[in-house]
Amino acid sequence: MHGPLSWVFGSALMHNESGARWSEILHEMVQLIHLQQINLELSFHGQPTARFSD
Repeated sequence: MHGPLSWVFGSALMHNESGARWSEILHEMVQLIHLQQINLELSFHGQPTARFSD
């Protein structure tokens, strides 16, 4: 997990954040994951990439 994101996660746990804040954190995590997937696809354009099946 990325440093800043894991820090936010740990901080939220320590401070017993509200459900709304957890929702924001999870949303940020999902956005980061999607961004990384896009970057990977661009980096390996034209080459087979490993995909996880649903």
